[in-house]
Amino acid sequence: MKNLIQYAHCAWALTVQKPKEVGFLALMMIFTSMAVYKSTPAMVDKVFELNIYKNKTSISSIFQKRDIAQSKVVWVDTLMLKSGSQLKHAKLGAIGFSDSYFIDVESDFTVKEAGTYYFIPGSDDGFALEVDGKQLCAHEGDRPYSTQRCRVELSKGAHSFKMMYFQGGGHAGMTLAYQFKGDRKKRWVGENSRYLKF
Repeated sequence: MKNLIQYAHCAWALTVQKPKEVGFLALMMIFTSMAVYKSTPAMVDKVFELNIYKNKTSISSIFQKRDIAQSKVVWVDTLMLKSGSQLKHAKLGAIGFSDSYFIDVESDFTVKEAGTYYFIPGSDDGFALEVDGKQLCAHEGDRPYSTQRCRVELSKGAHSFKMMYFQGGGHAGMTLAYQFKGDRKKRWVGENSRYLKF
């Protein structure tokens, strides 16, 4: 405690005796902190691995044969990727390519309460959704951002899903929500609840 009082006294004395130098030092510390903050990449929990594939040719169907030019992997925490003309994550910013790309994401999840569930995929453009290896729903071609309610019965325990998405051009959006029948609340896939765990 004695040392703390001495440090505080020294800081006060220095501020009174050399206010310009102390002010300049404080300003430099603020700018340095801001530069470190801005240059540090955003971090999110690595829940879903998005495999993103730039196609050599334009895409008109989620099921068309792929002709991959390049690829990359991006990890996200939820499947809520939508913001105007680009596929964007709230913290990571723009992901994907400018146009003509596919995204594949697959993951295991745990059902805590058996029953009827609705998966609600949203896409601009096409998508296909599988649960436990069976196609649940799809939209094959181009469209403005729209959602579908896809019903599935799930038993308690381990399950898996796979979502394929394509962006042709123009606006983009890829989302996936879920809802337990009888519960009005929709949650993004990636948000744990009393019903599902990712």
